Amino acid sequence: MGDFIIQIGNRVDPQHIAQNLQNRPGVENRKARIWRFEWGSVVIQPPPGRKYEPFEKDGLLFACVGRPNIMDVTRKLRDPSGFCIEAADRWRSDSPPIQLLDTLTGMFVLLKVASEQITVVTDLLGSQPLYETTDRSGQTNFVGTLADPIANLAGMSDKIDSASIGELIVYDQISFPFTTFRHVRELEPGATHTWRIAGGEVHRDMHVYWQPIEPDSWLDQRTVTEKLVHAIRTGAKDIAQGSERIAVTLSGGRDSRAVLAALLRNRGVDAALTFCTRENRESRTAAQIAKASNVRHILVRRDPDFYGTVLARTMRLLGSEVRATVHGYAIVDNGLEHEFDVVIGGFLADTLLKDHFMPNQMRNRLRRDSLFKKLKHLIRRRGGSDETTSRWHASPNLLSENVRDQIYERRQTRLEQLLQIRPVTAAEWQGFYPISRQHDVATAWGNSRLFCADKLFYHRHMIEVAALLSPIDRLGGSVSRQAFERICGTLNQFVNANTGIPASANEREESNHRRELRQTQKLDKFLHLPASDKPWNDVHHSWANSKKLLLHSPHWKAYRRLMIDSRATEVLESILSEDGMRMCNEYLEEDDPRVQSTLVQVGLHVKNSLGLFES
Repeated sequence: MGDFIIQIGNRVDPQHIAQNLQNRPGVENRKARIWRFEWGSVVIQPPPGRKYEPFEKDGLLFACVGRPNIMDVTRKLRDPSGFCIEAADRWRSDSPPIQLLDTLTGMFVLLKVASEQITVVTDLLGSQPLYETTDRSGQTNFVGTLADPIANLAGMSDKIDSASIGELIVYDQISFPFTTFRHVRELEPGATHTWRIAGGEVHRDMHVYWQPIEPDSWLDQRTVTEKLVHAIRTGAKDIAQGSERIAVTLSGGRDSRAVLAALLRNRGVDAALTFCTRENRESRTAAQIAKASNVRHILVRRDPDFYGTVLARTMRLLGSEVRATVHGYAIVDNGLEHEFDVVIGGFLADTLLKDHFMPNQMRNRLRRDSLFKKLKHLIRRRGGSDETTSRWHASPNLLSENVRDQIYERRQTRLEQLLQIRPVTAAEWQGFYPISRQHDVATAWGNSRLFCADKLFYHRHMIEVAALLSPIDRLGGSVSRQAFERICGTLNQFVNANTGIPASANEREESNHRRELRQTQKLDKFLHLPASDKPWNDVHHSWANSKKLLLHSPHWKAYRRLMIDSRATEVLESILSEDGMRMCNEYLEEDDPRVQSTLVQVGLHVKNSLGLFES
């Protein structure tokens, strides 16, 4: 992705800002460049990949981070600044560049800087956040793509937002637009943001160019499935244009094989990359799929302690606004970050196309309902909903009463905002809109900074279809199953590593198979590899056993000791209840591992932030 920091004023030497951006694990070799203006400075660490270098023309600076594409045009761009040259040609006036905005796709933030004006464009769903700090008078002093550095530069690192810390622990996200710092806010997704600087004053303006507005009536499943199939195929063609060496990240599930199949329909794929600590059902299934597709298969091997060290690496790279795990560090560790023009993955299929963020009450009701009631549910209903708990939420009782009340008020306010554009599905979309608030987004943020990465399911056409999906379309991934089955073709015959039966199986067949494994006492063997001296790696999927990691990893034990022996506990005592503080000091097997890992992360985040102000 790359990063940038805009400073309005001269509080900090731009060289110091550039050093901060470069001094992060995995991006040390990408030089940060400095532009100075009468009103301040711009420091940019360009994104990895071709075509995305900044471009200067007639006193204007054009730059981007992420991997933006202009649909049906980017394939022709060969200059190192090719994208920014094309964007500049379409962005000639000071008004919102409609000609450019209507054709943009991908994860990105765009930047146009002049002598007296700064304009920044965020992508459709805000996958790459844009943050702002303001001084006591409300004037903007820093704008950037990372919250931690601009809070530090503005002298606000010790201004911890207790409600945000508590919300991240319990809800696995922080309500938009808040951050873990009281004076840092995220700016609107799908918008152009403008700062006009004159006479020592800064005037802000914002124009929203796109929102995921819910349709007045739901489409029938056949129609929306056709739209999704078309979006996948055209998106795959678009995302690959201009790239010669393409790799995909391939697991043993449905989503990544759909990405592979869609890309193969239009062109070749040079390699399929599978993350692997111990070879298992996931890696074997991926190898079979790659062989059947005539694609080179590469096991991206990880050190047995990879998931012990990745927390510290991720926090230094990204900060702590979301769960700090960047799986793509394994690609860097294997020296593969420069091997391909782009690495394309299946991230966000679960988020945008399935029911991963559907409130429990809605999911349970739809599963129980008769066909008549399900059809009746398709009728657009107006009004609020109290269905705000999902499978990702822990007990609010871990928090102090004061913090619980603040979080409740923030979440209700955000829900009411979303009800204006999504009257039926606001509670569901609250979990991932903007995408910067989705709990696993750190992987996308990190990967796109470490190497040139892209996500097929974040193509503009895919987002537009996602906005049309009804709760029934998402339930059990109903529409995505039908679409993926058509996209994958013969690849459906291979086992879904997550279920142990062919990917063509429906949800009921998967449920029956899982029940059979449980009844025949084979479930444990299905889930776990033979025991090793690193028990958190004894799994048949691509990641790690979180419980075992927290119980046995020496790195995680060291993280907890660092947190406990610091001033962080003083802050956490004002945020957490007695039960919450108990989890800070020890981890029991019956505790929720997600809550525990987040507790440790935010504890270290608070420790590091306060440490900047300790003598």
